[in-house]
Amino acid sequence: MRDDDAEREMIRNLLSGNLTPDTMCGSTSEVIAACLAVGRMEALPEPYSNVVDAWERLNAVQRRVVAEFNPTFRDDAWDTPVYYG
Repeated sequence: MRDDDAEREMIRNLLSGNLTPDTMCGSTSEVIAACLAVGRMEALPEPYSNVVDAWERLNAVQRRVVAEFNPTFRDDAWDTPVYYG
């Protein structure tokens, strides 16, 4: 099993309509990754309803999955000191 299998499966189920943000279950970071990947920012769990906080909660593998499914979500500036000013 790959490190990103849980996130990918949740994302595929959200995209197909088999899951909704209300019926998702998984770790907090898996849910965050799925929400960011499908652009459902309103479904981000507390206390990660802010996209910056949500992004920071993800590990490198989860960030790659989000970028793969939603390449316009963020750009390189998100991971640099410039973004945080």
